[in-house]
Amino acid sequence: ELVKTAETDKLMTYNPTLAKSYWKKAQKALGQSKVNFTLLTYDDDDAKKAGEYLQSTIESNLKGVNVRVNSLPKKTALVRGQNGNFDTLLMGWQADFTDPISFLDLNTSNASYNWGKWANKEYDKYVAASKTTGNENARFEDLAKAERVLLTEQGVVPLYQPAEAWMVRPTVKGVVYNGAGANYNFKYAYVEK
Repeated sequence: ELVKTAETDKLMTYNPTLAKSYWKKAQKALGQSKVNFTLLTYDDDDAKKAGEYLQSTIESNLKGVNVRVNSLPKKTALVRGQNGNFDTLLMGWQADFTDPISFLDLNTSNASYNWGKWANKEYDKYVAASKTTGNENARFEDLAKAERVLLTEQGVVPLYQPAEAWMVRPTVKGVVYNGAGANYNFKYAYVEK
C-alpha cells in the first residue's frame, strides 16, 4: 500500500454493515431485489478457496445476491478475462519491479490489462503526472492520489496478498529476497563454514 490513511483503511476494511447499506441503495436504484452473477476464478486450490469464500460471504451478507463460481484452467480464465468475457474475475498480479507504478499503471483507461474497462480521467492524470516529474516526492504524491481514486471507486478490489515462510540454514548467507520480480537471487550467496 502506498499511503496508509484512515480513508484507505475504511475502504479496505471488511464491513458487512456498510455493504448491506450499499446493497439496499443498489436494489432501490435498480428496481430489483435479486442479482445473479458469475465469479470467474482459476482452477488452482487457492483461487477455488478464495472464490468459495467470496461466494459464501457475499450470499450470507447480501440477501438476494446469488454468486456462481466458475473455476477454469488459468490459461482459459485469462483468455476470457482478456476478451472481457466475465461478470467478475478473481485474478492475481505480481509486481514486475519494486515500484507502485507496476500495479497502478495496469488500471489506466487504455491499459491492456485493464480488462474490466474501469476508467477515470483524474486517475489517468495522476498516473501520467507521476511519469513526467523529476521530483521524487511529487511523483509519490501523484501515485498516492491515484491509489486513493482507485480504492474509492473500487476500480479493482485488492483482496489479499500471498505470503510464504522460508527455512534457511543459518550458514547460508547473501541470498537476496526480492519483494517483486524473481523471488530470490543467489548471485551473492555463499555457505559460511
